[in-house]
Amino acid sequence: MDNFDLRKYLAEGKLLKEDKQPTHRIKTDVYYIEDTGEAVPEYELGDYGYDVDDFESTYIDDGMEGWYEDGEFETEAGSNTRLEPEYVEEIEEPDNISTQEDWEDPEMDDDYYDMVSDVG
Repeated sequence: MDNFDLRKYLAEGKLLKEDKQPTHRIKTDVYYIEDTGEAVPEYELGDYGYDVDDFESTYIDDGMEGWYEDGEFETEAGSNTRLEPEYVEEIEEPDNISTQEDWEDPEMDDDYYDMVSDVG
């Protein structure tokens, strides 16, 4: 770990993102063009003279989760590309977050729930 540069790590935002869940999902495949060193969304391949069949694999798969800000999408692994907003969707909060109301039994009285919540 001798080569670790905290300033660079913080500047890239990686330390802050490690504890955060992805907020967006990509809605297109992205391919890496070796000649230019660019990650190009599928909808732009024609502008570069390429077709999907010209690639053995994708760089970022459709459906991958990550973060989207200012026209740039970044995966949890750190791969990134520019994207138009219509090719990214926000990830909704999961519906399975339980609250006390979700697990309360209408036949139990309030004293029971007060006792249970005081235990923790």
